[in-house]
Amino acid sequence: MDLVLLCPPHCGPWLEKELAALSLPVTGRSGRMIRVETDLEGVYRCCLHSRVASRVLLPLHQGPADDDAAFVSTVDQVDWAAQLPPDGSLGMDFRGTGGWLRHSRFGQQRLKDVIVDQLRAKGLESPRLTPDRPDVQIYAHFDGERLSLYRDLGGGPLHQRGYRRRSVSAPIKENLAAAVLMAAGWPEQGNLVDPFCGSGTLVIEAAMMAAGIPAGVHRSHWGFAGWPQHDPDHWQRLLSEARHKLRQLSSLPGVLRGYDKDPDAIAAACANAQAAGLGDWLVFSHREMTVLEAPPNCQSGLVIGNPPYGERLEDRKALPSLYTRLGERLRGPFQRWHAAMLMPEPDLDRYTGLDRRRSHRFRNGAIDCHLVQLWSPPAREGRDLENRLQKNLRHLRRWARREETDAFRAYDADIPEFALAVDCYGAHALVQEYAAPKQIPADKARRRLAAGLTAVSHALDIPGENIHLRTRRPQKGREQYNRLDQRELELTVQEGPARLIVNLSDYNDSGLFLDHRPVRAWLREKARGKRFLNLFAYTGTASVHAALGGARNTTSVDLNRNYLRWAERNLAINGFKGDAHRLVRADCVEWLNRQTGRWDLILLDPPTFSNSSDTDTTLDIQRDHPALIQAALDRLVPDGLLVFSCNRRDFRLQLDDSQGLKIQDMTKASIPEDFKRNPRIHHCWFISKTKG
Repeated sequence: MDLVLLCPPHCGPWLEKELAALSLPVTGRSGRMIRVETDLEGVYRCCLHSRVASRVLLPLHQGPADDDAAFVSTVDQVDWAAQLPPDGSLGMDFRGTGGWLRHSRFGQQRLKDVIVDQLRAKGLESPRLTPDRPDVQIYAHFDGERLSLYRDLGGGPLHQRGYRRRSVSAPIKENLAAAVLMAAGWPEQGNLVDPFCGSGTLVIEAAMMAAGIPAGVHRSHWGFAGWPQHDPDHWQRLLSEARHKLRQLSSLPGVLRGYDKDPDAIAAACANAQAAGLGDWLVFSHREMTVLEAPPNCQSGLVIGNPPYGERLEDRKALPSLYTRLGERLRGPFQRWHAAMLMPEPDLDRYTGLDRRRSHRFRNGAIDCHLVQLWSPPAREGRDLENRLQKNLRHLRRWARREETDAFRAYDADIPEFALAVDCYGAHALVQEYAAPKQIPADKARRRLAAGLTAVSHALDIPGENIHLRTRRPQKGREQYNRLDQRELELTVQEGPARLIVNLSDYNDSGLFLDHRPVRAWLREKARGKRFLNLFAYTGTASVHAALGGARNTTSVDLNRNYLRWAERNLAINGFKGDAHRLVRADCVEWLNRQTGRWDLILLDPPTFSNSSDTDTTLDIQRDHPALIQAALDRLVPDGLLVFSCNRRDFRLQLDDSQGLKIQDMTKASIPEDFKRNPRIHHCWFISKTKG
C-alpha cells in the first residue's frame, strides 16, 4: 500500500533518513509530504518508530474541489460506510483554504455534512463526532482547487508521544526536537547537555534515540485500531518488544543533563522524564547559565538548546547578552564539545564568539528558526594574532608591573585581519570587536572573530569563560549609557595606589578608561590640599586618584545615577566617604551655570556627543566646547588648573593664548605605553588663566 507521511516544515531530509534506516523506500516527496510504499508491517513501524513524522496517512481519494459541487463529488467517491465500524466515532482534521472556501472550519463542516448525507442515504446512522480519540480520524487537505482525503493511521499528531505530563510556555514539539537532534549529529557525540531544557523535551528525545527506544512506545491510542486491515496480534507483538526494551534498560550510553533557570520548568522536566520511564537515567537541575559546567568526567559531547526567542521587543534586546554569556561557557568548560542552538536569527551566533560550522532551517510553531552549529576553530587559524599578543605581552607585562597596574591594553587591531581590542583585567580579558568593513563577508568576519578569541585564550593562558566579548558599534544618543546585562561580573583591579571596580558584563565599557591612566596620575600628583571638581565623572576613577593624592575635597558630577553609585563604591573601597567627597547627579552644563563656588583643580572630560531623557539639552563637543570650557574656567580659582580631555578623533580646539589663557597640549604625554599604537585615542590639554 501507499502511505503519506507528514513532517514539520524543513524536516523532510531527516524523515527520509529515518525511513531509510527503517528500510521503507521513499517513492515521492512534496514539501512536508513523503510517500512510501510498504505493507502492514511497514505501517506499524512508521507509527511506532518514526520520531520525525507528524502523521501517518492512508490515502483515500483525491479530486477537484474548486467549487462546492466538485467538493461534494470528490468526498462522495469514498465509501464511508467501509471506513467506519458500527457505532464508531469520527474525528476530522481539515487543513487549507482558498477560492470559495475561506475558512477551514467551514471546510470541516462541509466534509462532515457530505459524509453524514452519504451514510443516511444508505440507511445508516450518523457517526458520533468527537475530537478526542475517535475510532476513525480523517485528515483532509485543500489547496484551493483540489481536495485530498486520508485516513490517519496514527490517530492524530505523532509528536504527542504520551509522556508529557507537565509543560511550560511554548514547548518544542517532540518530533521537531528529534529532527533538530538528528541535524546536530546526535547520538554520535555520546554525552548531552541542554542549558535551556524547559520541560525536558530535547533531553528526553535524545535519551530515547540513544537507547533505541521507539518513539511511540508510550502512546495509548492509534488510528489503525478500527481499520479493517489491522492485525491486533501482530501489533501487540511489536509493541511488547518495544516496551520490553524500555523495561530492560539498565543505563544510557552517555550522560544526559538538562538545566534551566526556571524551577517550574525543571519540575516539569522531571515529571516528564519519569513518565517516559527515564527518570532514573536523566538529571535535570535548576541552574543559571553563567555557572554552567560540563558533567564530571565528560570530556566531550553535544551542547544543544532552544534558547528564548525574545518575541517581545524588550526580551529581544536581551538576546545579544544571552548569546554572549552562552559563548563564554562554550569557550570555557565546553570548549571540546560540539554545540548547536535553535535560534530565530542566524546572526545571533556572532555574539557567542564561536564560528558557525553549518546551519539548518526549521520552523518552531509560527517562528522560522535556524539550528546553528558552533565550534572553536583550531589555534593555528589565529596563529598570527597569538604570536603578536605574546610579543606584546612580553613587554607590556614588565611595564605594567612597574606601573603597578593589572589593567592594560594588550592588543589594538595591530593586524588588519583581527580588528579587535584586547584589554587585560587581572585573570580576565575584555575583547572588543570593531565592526568589520562592509566589504568583508559576514561568515569571514565570524571565522576571524572565533579564531581571534581562541588565540587570546592561548596567548593569555586563561580559560575561555574568562574572555568577555563586546562588539563596538557607533552609539547614538542615550545608547552609550544603556545597560546590556544584569550579571554584575565585577572585578577589582589595581592602578597605582588605587583599587578600582570594573564590570566586564553589563555595559559597553568596563567603567575604567585605560587610556586616561596618565591623566589620573597627574591629577593625583597635583591634588594635595586642592578642591577637586570632576565633571562628567563617569565612575569616579579620577576622583579616587585625587583623593589618594590628598585633595581637600572632591565633587563628582554626572547625570547617570548608575555611574554615580559606581563612583561612590570606588571611593568607598579606597577609604573615602562622607561630605568631603560629594556626588552630584545633574546635567554638567546646567549645573556649572548655576554654581558660584570655586575649585583649584578641575577635570573636564565630556563625551563626544550626549543627550538624555532627563534633560532637553544635547552636547556636541566640537560645537559646544568653547562655552563649556569657559563655564569651567569661571569656576576655577585664579591660579587653578583645568584639565580638558576629549575622545573625538578629529577634534579641533577652538581656543588660543590670546584669550587670556595658558594652553598646554599634553596629548602626546598623556598617551600611555599600552596605547602608543593609537596616538589619536584622545586629546588632552592643561588650561589655566594668565595673571592680569
